[in-house]
Amino acid sequence: MAFNLSWDSPYADAIADMEKRFGISGQKRSVTRSGWRTVREEMQWETDGVSASVFKDPFSDGAIIWVGYLQPPYDSFLRGTPAPQTPASSPASSDSAAPCERLVSDSAERAQVSSGVMTGLIVHKIPPIYPESAKQNHIEGTVTLQAVVDKCGHVGELTPISVPPELFAATVSAVQQWQYRPFVLAGKPAEVTTRITVNFKLSHSN
Repeated sequence: MAFNLSWDSPYADAIADMEKRFGISGQKRSVTRSGWRTVREEMQWETDGVSASVFKDPFSDGAIIWVGYLQPPYDSFLRGTPAPQTPASSPASSDSAAPCERLVSDSAERAQVSSGVMTGLIVHKIPPIYPESAKQNHIEGTVTLQAVVDKCGHVGELTPISVPPELFAATVSAVQQWQYRPFVLAGKPAEVTTRITVNFKLSHSN
């Protein structure tokens, strides 16, 4: 089981709280996850079969925390995959080489676009797989996320707005693979923030 938590207090306070709870200092790691196109720097803890990751909320001074048991299928998602180290100055890292793979973006430059407009720009959409545990426990619900979509239409950071914990990982895994046509603003592709809503509903038969 894995949970996603938003922390309204400063990021440093979240780190201090985790160090107190785990009794050890966190490890700073740059990781990516299956279906994610962004690399994120996190502080991670592991002890007694439990893992926690803390990273900065891109829209505030707060933190986002992932915590869960290191058991399939959540263990690989919680740990992530270490990102390869690349030299800071490399001829291959020019703006023209991979404009959609930049790791840092300026949130002040993003356009706020409605979910209806962005839905019309979807060119590739993968439905989430309904978790078996959620089915067995008859868990339904609507997942609402705030998403950053880059200039090439790739989904980047996802911030939970309203998320039943049992449905979070499945939603993220699917949505991070969606592809949009670039949103054009003033004649140029623009990075945007938008809301994404995914409904989970069981089929009921008599």
